[in-house]
Amino acid sequence: MQKRGEKVVREFYIENETGQRFSMMNIEEGCFLSSPTGLGYSYDIQYSQIGNDFLQNIRKLTQGQIGGELIFKKYDNYKKLVDFIESANFLKLVYKIPFENGFTEFFKDIDISNIDKSEIRNRRSFKSACNI
Repeated sequence: MQKRGEKVVREFYIENETGQRFSMMNIEEGCFLSSPTGLGYSYDIQYSQIGNDFLQNIRKLTQGQIGGELIFKKYDNYKKLVDFIESANFLKLVYKIPFENGFTEFFKDIDISNIDKSEIRNRRSFKSACNI
């Protein structure tokens, strides 16, 4: 149970088929996922019109696309992430959400379609856009 005034944040990891995780919450050893998008859910719903009424006839969960910015402190960490991705056969996004009485982890099978590599913009870090 959370204590009064305790900070609670969601956490993100990439997990391979053997259960190894790459943290997207630790800028010192990996990276930090900033401004994530596409984490909710949506349905593709189709309707048939019968007279003046519309009846739902197909309702499918859409695949969705997750994106965001990865912040790296150094290029070595970018390489660590790429090596982790390239060495895996299957990947899952682990999304750990804080609830009032603890955390729940959600898993989503993913394919990483791109991770841009940008130049270091300041002495502390660089940002890369990603699509999962």
